[in-house]
Amino acid sequence: KAALVDVVKDVAGKLGNKPATCKKYYIHPAVMECYSSGALRKMAEQLQNEKSGDAYEHFVLQLLSPQRRRKKAA
Repeated sequence: KAALVDVVKDVAGKLGNKPATCKKYYIHPAVMECYSSGALRKMAEQLQNEKSGDAYEHFVLQLLSPQRRRKKAA
């Protein structure tokens, strides 16, 4: 949890905002959830060996897809 707080502070600093503002308006809740669960780190490690940046984009699009979030909630 402390690492998540540090990440939000870092992102807020880069955006020139307060951490609470950054968390509420700029960081998607699905990203926070995946980071907290460790899934984001695992996926990043798997994608590290990919030769194309498209793999990262594909992962983020899936992560943010409303249909994927609904399936996970069900």
